[in-house]
Amino acid sequence: MTLTLADIHELAWRYCPEPARWDYLLVEDYWGPAHEIAHALLSTPEQRVLPSYGLCGDGNGCRCGDGRCYVVEAAALRISGHLLFNVLGRDDLSSQDWDACTNITELEKPATWRASWAMLRAERLWPLPRTRAGLERLLERRLGR
Repeated sequence: MTLTLADIHELAWRYCPEPARWDYLLVEDYWGPAHEIAHALLSTPEQRVLPSYGLCGDGNGCRCGDGRCYVVEAAALRISGHLLFNVLGRDDLSSQDWDACTNITELEKPATWRASWAMLRAERLWPLPRTRAGLERLLERRLGR
């Protein structure tokens, strides 16, 4: 069965940890659920209980020292962008997702994007499934609900 935006919303509500279940997950035509699924897939069990998955997500820049939060954000954009644009054909939502991150100048660096590809491959998150059943299996494997 083909993946739909409604499927992404439902899966985000079901699999994203409690701190990530913001009201915007209920907005029907929005990029946020795909982005939250991406962060949930990239997070560790310890990070899932923290606000912003334990990343430096408060707008004050990276404080983790090694720039890992930027690599994770780039990987999350790759996942959500793939789901929204390549699978759903929603360039508008994919662009809105990207626009929400344009203030992060580290995302302009090729090294950040190369590291994000390496992260996705190392975590066995690429290639992404293109069906609801496939995405649900991946979420189940990674998040164990």
